[in-house]
Amino acid sequence: MLEGSNSLIIISLPWPLFAEDNWYEDFFLYNFDIGYHFGNIFLWIGESFDPEILGYFEMIFWMFGIIKMEYDGWEVNYVKTNYYPPVVSLLFLIVIAGIFLTIGVIYLKKRDISG
Repeated sequence: MLEGSNSLIIISLPWPLFAEDNWYEDFFLYNFDIGYHFGNIFLWIGESFDPEILGYFEMIFWMFGIIKMEYDGWEVNYVKTNYYPPVVSLLFLIVIAGIFLTIGVIYLKKRDISG
């Protein structure tokens, strides 16, 4: 059951990007999209090894909101969105992990898990 719901979220992620109005920017979805923050960190680390990594994975980065399409006639240009700096994305993910770890420790302290 969980696998199906996770894949549904990943599959439905590009639909706000296909809209005529950019729902991803209009409703500030990048604030809550953990995939955006993971992609932002991946791009940051990838660019330190290969500066042209954006060209290799442009459709994947577009799907996660890292870049957006701008049309110039028949030509499509990909432009970085820069909603958040990569360091802020890293801190965001560390805070989320810390919150989940704390909730897990508190939850397990209330239960008897010995034997």
